[in-house]
Parts: sequence; C-alpha cells; structure tokens
Amino acid sequence: MREMPILTFINKLDRHCRAPIELLDEIENILNTIRISTEKYERLLLENSEREGKIYNVLMYLLIILGPISGILTSSFLSSNSSDSENNQTKYIGFFSSIISFSTGIISAITKFSRFDQKSVLYKSLSTRFMSLKNNIERQMILNRNDR
Repeated sequence: MREMPILTFINKLDRHCRAPIELLDEIENILNTIRISTEKYERLLLENSEREGKIYNVLMYLLIILGPISGILTSSFLSSNSSDSENNQTKYIGFFSSIISFSTGIISAITKFSRFDQKSVLYKSLSTRFMSLKNNIERQMILNRNDR
C-alpha cells in the first residue's frame, strides 16, 4: 500500500509492566474513542456552519427586499399632496416608511457586525480539520498491526 513503513514508538516498552499487545490494544481503543469524538465534532461544526449561513442569507434577502420598499414608500410620502382627504393616508405611509427604514438599518448593522459569513467559513474550516484527523485514524486502524 505504501512505500515508506510507518513506525509506532511506545515509550518505556522495555520496562516490566504490561504486555506489548495490551498496550497496543489500549492505543487502538483510545484511537477509536478519538475517531468517534471527531465525528461528533465534525457533525456539530457542519450544523453550526449551515445555521450561520442560513441566518446570513435570510438577513441579506431582507435587506434586498426592505431597502427598495422603504425607498418607494419614502418617495410616495414626499410626493403626495397634503389635501385633507389624503392626510390620513400620508401619515400612515410616512409611519410605515420610517419603520421599514429603521428595520433596514438594524438588519444592516446586525449583518455587518455579527459576521455570520465569517463564522460559517470558520466552522467549515474546523470541520475539515476534524475530518482530516478522523481519516488519518481510520487509515491507521485499517492496517494490520504488523504494517503499522
């Protein structure tokens, strides 16, 4: 399978304590535990990455939709006549325009300062590190004891 042999050194193997096979079994058990843990962390990080990405996308879509609506309401508010029959409509349009403009500003600030896109990339990067560790352990465990 490989050209270069893989050597495993166990410190103080020459002392009289446990048999080398027992030590190798213990190492295998620990590696299996690490592999299982890395699978859990990998899955958790991928879920966090997906969640952060979804939040970022929803906020960006809200900004894309609410910005033009706010502009349309503001322009209709400014261009409306101030006759008595349209006075109530003008007040409502102005009120809704200011609320939508304010919410657009809040969403913009949340999107900018919470850095959802950077968190998503970070979680994916950490997930690939755990995946790499898990794959290395699985490759070692596939080999026979004599080949390790």
